[in-house]
Amino acid sequence: MSAQVAGAARANLRQDPALVAAFLTVVLLAALFLAPRPVPIVEAPALTLAIADLRGQALVIADTGDPSSARRIPIPGGPHELVALPDGRLVASLEQYGALAVVDPATGDVRELRVGGTPHGLALREGVLYVTDRSLDTVRRFTVGSWQELTPLASGAMPHIVATTDEGVLVIANAADDTLTIGERIVPVSHVPESIAIGEHGVVATAGSIGGALQLFDAHGAPLGRYDLGGRPVRLQYDPAGRVLVAALSADGTVAVLERGEVRRIAVGGVPDGLAFSGDGRWLYVSDMYGGAVSVVDLHRSRVVERFVAGRSAGAILVLPH
Repeated sequence: MSAQVAGAARANLRQDPALVAAFLTVVLLAALFLAPRPVPIVEAPALTLAIADLRGQALVIADTGDPSSARRIPIPGGPHELVALPDGRLVASLEQYGALAVVDPATGDVRELRVGGTPHGLALREGVLYVTDRSLDTVRRFTVGSWQELTPLASGAMPHIVATTDEGVLVIANAADDTLTIGERIVPVSHVPESIAIGEHGVVATAGSIGGALQLFDAHGAPLGRYDLGGRPVRLQYDPAGRVLVAALSADGTVAVLERGEVRRIAVGGVPDGLAFSGDGRWLYVSDMYGGAVSVVDLHRSRVVERFVAGRSAGAILVLPH
């Protein structure tokens, strides 16, 4: 464009306000189109959580969309572990009280089952509730509904947690003799195992709370991998797909995320304990045993996006069906 033509164009713009407005509109639209667009912030889904308040001797039922509306259900003892029954009720182990509590989170009704001993870990399989008893070195069994006790199963020393694979293989973490029972096989593991998680294809994960090592085994007890995490791992949880494994590191305020053979850490603060995933596996809920709070973690961005108080202490967590 020649200098004379450019000068004429500028003169026309000065003399015609409508033309000026149109020109500025075009410039603004071009700037908006070409400007880098921010990544949209995706809000965590509104879920209902059941949270074990050990020191407060209660279950807290919290809606993550409105944590201020949380309800407390008092129970006769401090709850350690939780398991969901098919009818929507929950069972909590009350180790120091020698009992189990069957709780309806919808109505708040509580049924106390005095079983004696020191019931701790819980697992459910085909209408049978498996309960570790650390004082008897056994896994006790109760039929759901009638709550009749069946013949107990022998375990290693001080069984802490119990789980079952999809094929029905019983897995027990024996805290006092540093072993993991997988079906008929007993394998040595990191010092003081307190956790079990079952992943895709029946992969079994455990971690030594004192030894600090996370170990993976196949459904027959053959070793698949070891990761030295440190930080006193107290709980493990696989995502719903069984591929992403998270460990609560209670001594350093973080969770360790194992994905595709790589470990990353996310700071959550406090004393991490209970773990639960959203259905799509993106959101992780981490309880703080010391502070009584729950952190909502966006795993895609590896950061805490929300934190809310859930009792005097916050331990085991379950996501309840809507």
